[in-house]
Amino acid sequence: MAKRKRSSDNGGCGGCLAIIIIPVLIVFITPVALLSIFIYSLFKYFSITRYYHPFKKTYDDFWLNKEDKDEYKYYNDVWIKNYKLLEDIDSAVEEQGISRNNDGAISTRSKAGKKLKADFDKAKLKEENASNRIYDLQYIPQTRWEECNKYLKNSWASFIGIIGYGIGYTYLQLTHQAGISWREMGFDIDTINIIITSMLRINWFNIALIDKVELFILSIYIAIISWVLTLICSKPLAMLTPYPPEVDIENIDLYEGKH
Repeated sequence: MAKRKRSSDNGGCGGCLAIIIIPVLIVFITPVALLSIFIYSLFKYFSITRYYHPFKKTYDDFWLNKEDKDEYKYYNDVWIKNYKLLEDIDSAVEEQGISRNNDGAISTRSKAGKKLKADFDKAKLKEENASNRIYDLQYIPQTRWEECNKYLKNSWASFIGIIGYGIGYTYLQLTHQAGISWREMGFDIDTINIIITSMLRINWFNIALIDKVELFILSIYIAIISWVLTLICSKPLAMLTPYPPEVDIENIDLYEGKH
């Protein structure tokens, strides 16, 4: 019984320790995480967009270059050629009265069936390979745009989070360390002077006088705000350049990419 009691006590101590440590970690991790996300996302954004600057603010910005266009046209021709060839083979199967298996495949019991089946498989493979490559090229402009937008969105949201955290942290420092009573403050030059003077005198790295619960709530609040901003402002890149359409054979030569 005594052993069980000690185990229970240890569990209780561990729970209490976790309750203390987790809020403290959140308080310190939140600004560091926001700053890290901001720096990393901004670096990634500029490292990617250096190939596309300056933006024309048209679909040209992320469009296919000449090499990609030539490749698209080549595989489009391959796809059309083999698609028609597959249709011709199907017609030949019907005309020659060659039977099909239960799964719809051409029967190879006859010499003609074997040849048509081999031709069909070869054309089908080429058609599928061409289709897959066309699909990849078709979405390159949108993929590029979305990648740049992702990093711009994250950097913008984290920057707003850093600003919000800084304002909240400043408010708490001025309240608890400088002893400013905000309800008694007016909106005049004297108030500004008091705030500036207090900001120059206080120790910004001293959080001993700040209410830890308030700082914890601030951290959670800013983290949530930053996350919500990434959802609300989902396409900030649209303010700099439009979201490109899918590439097809009709619009491929309407725009000229840089990279």
